[in-house]
Amino acid sequence: MMMGYVSVESRGRFLLEYIMKREDYVTLDELARHLHISKRSVYYDLIKLNHWLESTGIEAIKPERQRGILFSSEQKERLRVYLEALDGTEHHVFYQEERMAVTLCELMLAKEVLTAEKMAKLMNVSRNTMLADIKLLKAQLLKYGLKLLYDQRKGYIVVGETIKKRAVFLYYFAQIASLARRDVLSYFNQAAVKCHHVKLMTIEKELCVQYVEGTLEQLAVLIMLIENSRESINMIDIDEREIVSHKEYDLICKYFPQLSGSEQMYMAIHLLGARVVPGKEFVACNDKPELMDLARHMVEVFENLACIKLSERQQLIKRLAKHLNCSLYRYRYGIVEGNPIAQDVQKQYTELFEITRRVAGNISKLIGYPISNSEIAYLTMYFGAYIRKTSRRRYHIKVLVVCSNGVSTVQILKSEIEQLLPLIEVVDIISIKELESYHESYDFIITTLDIDDKYPHITVRPILTWEDKKAILSYVMRTYWTNNSKAEAERFFRLVKQFVAEKFHHSLMKELKSYFEYRLPEINRITDQEKVGLTDILTPKMIKIIDKIDDWHNGIALAATPLLEEKYITKEYIDAMILCIETHGTYAFITPQVILAHARPEDGVEHLSLSMMSIRNGVKFQDNRRAKVILVLAPVDNEQHLQILKDIIVFFDHTSNIDRLTKAANEADAYSIIKNILHKH
Repeated sequence: MMMGYVSVESRGRFLLEYIMKREDYVTLDELARHLHISKRSVYYDLIKLNHWLESTGIEAIKPERQRGILFSSEQKERLRVYLEALDGTEHHVFYQEERMAVTLCELMLAKEVLTAEKMAKLMNVSRNTMLADIKLLKAQLLKYGLKLLYDQRKGYIVVGETIKKRAVFLYYFAQIASLARRDVLSYFNQAAVKCHHVKLMTIEKELCVQYVEGTLEQLAVLIMLIENSRESINMIDIDEREIVSHKEYDLICKYFPQLSGSEQMYMAIHLLGARVVPGKEFVACNDKPELMDLARHMVEVFENLACIKLSERQQLIKRLAKHLNCSLYRYRYGIVEGNPIAQDVQKQYTELFEITRRVAGNISKLIGYPISNSEIAYLTMYFGAYIRKTSRRRYHIKVLVVCSNGVSTVQILKSEIEQLLPLIEVVDIISIKELESYHESYDFIITTLDIDDKYPHITVRPILTWEDKKAILSYVMRTYWTNNSKAEAERFFRLVKQFVAEKFHHSLMKELKSYFEYRLPEINRITDQEKVGLTDILTPKMIKIIDKIDDWHNGIALAATPLLEEKYITKEYIDAMILCIETHGTYAFITPQVILAHARPEDGVEHLSLSMMSIRNGVKFQDNRRAKVILVLAPVDNEQHLQILKDIIVFFDHTSNIDRLTKAANEADAYSIIKNILHKH
């Protein structure tokens, strides 16, 4: 069973002791620099520490705005006494998400009756807290078609389809796997799990692949769950011939003969659907044209929804097809695979995530299977990696990327790194296992993992934060720019001196050297660009409200009139939009009643802009579709309008908002409706 004790992990303890030594305020940025982690990681560590402090009765850590953290003398003394009493042992306080994950895993693995009282004691919380957790867990399980019931004789039990129960078990276990590794949890047979893990690593070697870190560990626990379970899995809908044709199935049968035939097939599906590290994809999809067609369709839908043309789209289509070759197993058989950075993707790339969610919804209808938010996050990363075309480089700083996440994560990380500065080139992407034997040339490492200080490196999150970007830029500027600044200044001087009187040459050269030596303030300009939203660009002047119009061609032209009058677009842009709708009319509708008209920037866009026309009686387009709202978007590149698109999706996703808009008394009223609703989001 699980050992219930409280914890201050080593990093958290260091953080506490660092603050306790200070007589003045310490900022989160300073803590991040000293711990070599992101500011967000410091924030999460503080949340965990406050859970622990709450259990000890010590006042929580409360950073003051613009100042940071400062402990009072009383806080310092109480903490000093308490930390000394711990006598070097590690304790753990379970926060709510962990408690829910531990509870679910306990329920799936337990061989004894489990009650709220037992679980509360195991996790050192009150019975009421445990009951609140169980209530929330019940609601979560209902989303997966599972029920959490209480029986006086059996205690709490999870009821539902076995395949779904196991999928949910894996999803929750992924959240507490690190606790299991540290022996904070001991609810399973460690020896059995280790034995299964060794066999799975042998399979990995024989397949000549490398699975994402933690995958095989989770599957080892899953096999233990299968061995302990009395439930048999139903594999009726699976095409057995397809599964048994793969080497994964043969190897599962070879190393796990104790499993039944259906369970062997089930485990083979997991291996087929598991993600592998970058550059190690082993699934070939050249002989599956249906996957290429599906990927091509996804790209077309994305381009139309995002109002952009992707660079290197054929390469993206191939990557997506490869991704789908594995992911279709997840969709089809309900294999839930948690994405460890899904929340980061949703937060950092909210606009892209919303657009990709629309693409996924379209694809879900085609294939007949639901697509989870976790999977949408992966797809978002694929699209995100291709929305920019990297600039031509003159100088090369060779960067090696070391990480453990899947190929989609790495592609967007690579894209973001190279986008920061034209002089950066990502020369390779490797796993931490390959680092020791890597002998190719590189200047420094950007890594998402903790690596030895003997390697010149910067540690970042898989999805770069602003702090990460500043850290990379600062490192490059400090290490490389100072060496190149003199040469760069002299090169620039040679270009412009012919246009400057000779008596000013000395002062000009001095100013150029100063400029090129002190460019660090530019970092803030590069990383702190504000996003333009719908209400920043749509004004009452850009809105029209009419009762009816007979022809959609005239409707597009009339809706675009405010942009034409302001010279934000040319007449050719209106013609290009009409041609796009004639060619891709279906995709231009973002809801059954709203059409988003757009063309390419080079078709006649002078300024990023948007106009809107509300038609109370609607206007008929092709295929008998009727639009009540026509939006005209004029993008200038692939990125600046993405926040606008996200706002459009948020607002027009609700039919009630469209109804309110068509009933607006005038343009100012329509603008207020949009602004007030978006302000709440």
